[in-house]
Amino acid sequence: MNGRRLSRSENPVRTTTQARVRFADTDAAGIVHYARYLAYLETGRTEALRAAGLSSEMIATCSVHARLVQAFVRYRAPARFDDLLDVHAWVLDVSDSQFRFAYELHRPLDQVLIATGETVHAWTEPESSASGQSPAWLLAALHQLRDSVSEPSCIRP
Repeated sequence: MNGRRLSRSENPVRTTTQARVRFADTDAAGIVHYARYLAYLETGRTEALRAAGLSSEMIATCSVHARLVQAFVRYRAPARFDDLLDVHAWVLDVSDSQFRFAYELHRPLDQVLIATGETVHAWTEPESSASGQSPAWLLAALHQLRDSVSEPSCIRP
């Protein structure tokens, strides 16, 4: 990652939220379409930021200005309509201008690992699309998620 003060934690906090597979998320074979997994990752990231104390307004600002610059998903097992999924999210890396989240999606019914993933986000200045330094409130939330040694939270819809 580019940017100063790249930092990584050995024991990041994992937040967990649940998502139910909707019929609209599935393809003709009845399994979740590959592109829909990015929405599950976004749900996990959003709930992690909420758990760190960010307001809905701040999370919306992150969605606009902390642009997704890279996404990776590894599919391990199919998820199907009406499956309940646990979406685990945690911060891997933080720098002044970028951050990286990691994710695991599990089906709690049988503890099957459905997918793993990572996303990299770069802060852009509100007045332009140029890269810039992340605001202090976002860096504080990301460092809190990365550095906390408390038990993972469990966030349910």
